[in-house]
Amino acid sequence: MGRHSAGEQGPFIRSVVGWFLPWLLIAAVVGVAVWLLVNALGGDEATRTAATQASPAPSVSPSAVETEPEVVVASPAPRRKPTPTPKASKTKASKKRSPKPPRLITQDINVQVLNGTSDGALDDAVAERLARLGFRIEAIDDSSVDYTNTTVFWSYPEAQEAAEILAERLGWVARSKPSNLSDTVAIHVVVGADEL
Repeated sequence: MGRHSAGEQGPFIRSVVGWFLPWLLIAAVVGVAVWLLVNALGGDEATRTAATQASPAPSVSPSAVETEPEVVVASPAPRRKPTPTPKASKTKASKKRSPKPPRLITQDINVQVLNGTSDGALDDAVAERLARLGFRIEAIDDSSVDYTNTTVFWSYPEAQEAAEILAERLGWVARSKPSNLSDTVAIHVVVGADEL
């Protein structure tokens, strides 16, 4: 009979298990220590969860135990969930809108446009714009003075509201007319350099 006959198998198996068991325990302790160290040092909860799910428990074979255990730690990049864009309801959106500007008063309002700039065509452009808004243009002339800001002058108290609403709507200035402007028109628009 050979050296490892059936009757003598017991001592051989005990020697293999006696040698194999300590290495298996060392591999398990090292694996747990590395896992604890990785969880303590790195990543957020999603990374730890993904790493735990991504790396299944290693199977140990006798040939693998004989060599040094290799530790591989996989840490996938955390996935970011897209931030949902809040949907505004129609009622909330309408509350946030700025109030509608007052309606222009054009009925019975005639306008004289004066050019207070060096651009000879600017008064015509502003007159055309005012006509499209519904104003009746009576005259287009040059101003005797240069203006920085376009100014709307009203000639009498009944035209004041129309002049102020027009000025507010277009970002101009509104004032009572000086004495050198005619009383025959309700509003005088002196075009300034801000319209260039």
